[in-house]
Amino acid sequence: MTATRLACNGYVTYDAAVEIRTYLDIAAPPARVWEVLTDFAGYDDWNPLLQHVRGKPEVGSTVRFDAVVNGRKLPLSAQVMIVEPERELMWVGPAAPRLLRKVISGSHWFRLSPTASGGTRFDHGEVFRGLAVPARWDRFEKFARPGYEAMNHALMEVVTSRAAHVAR
Repeated sequence: MTATRLACNGYVTYDAAVEIRTYLDIAAPPARVWEVLTDFAGYDDWNPLLQHVRGKPEVGSTVRFDAVVNGRKLPLSAQVMIVEPERELMWVGPAAPRLLRKVISGSHWFRLSPTASGGTRFDHGEVFRGLAVPARWDRFEKFARPGYEAMNHALMEVVTSRAAHVAR
């Protein structure tokens, strides 16, 4: 990323790149959050942003999914780039053809940090790059951000409800 960085309307721009970044504290340890986050087959049960996720949370693997944006399902694929158990999962799309990454690409991350109270700070976002980003960003960001936030809250709900069920 370049040195030019501007904060604006809840996202950050880096010259021809923009970032959506969201945070949420979850009252469960990173191990429990990681378990739900990496159970791709279970996403259909709780995740309003990413549906029909197929693939494995393994570096180099391809993950295919439908991103739900403004009520529409967009079929996408990405290559898993980082897997640090209980800390970070990150993928970059599209997985193929890579030439499309010049038009638009996204580096989507999920980061977990332990909190002093024994919970987890969930840092969830994506950096978008490519020729199409500046021209389309305002329109896309308006529809995309609510999906990221909805996923965060749904993740919190499922993790804390499972933790409560285990505690019984």
